[in-house]
Amino acid sequence: MQVLILVAKGMNTTAIATNLRLSQNTVKHVIGKALSRLGLRNRAHLVAYAFRNGVDLIDLGNERV
Repeated sequence: MQVLILVAKGMNTTAIATNLRLSQNTVKHVIGKALSRLGLRNRAHLVAYAFRNGVDLIDLGNERV
C-alpha cells in the first residue's frame, strides 16, 4: 500500500526506494506484480484502478510513510 501511495504522489522508482528504504529492484517488482495481477499496463492505470475501487489515496497520502 505504501508503494501505491507514493506512485500516486508521482514519485519515481528511485524516490520510492529511498523513501521506503527498499532497493529499486524491490520497488519495480512490487509495482510490476501489482500491474500483472490486475492486468494493467502502467502506473497511471494502477492509480486509477485503486481510486475506482475505493482506495482513498488522498487521505492515505497524508499518513507518515
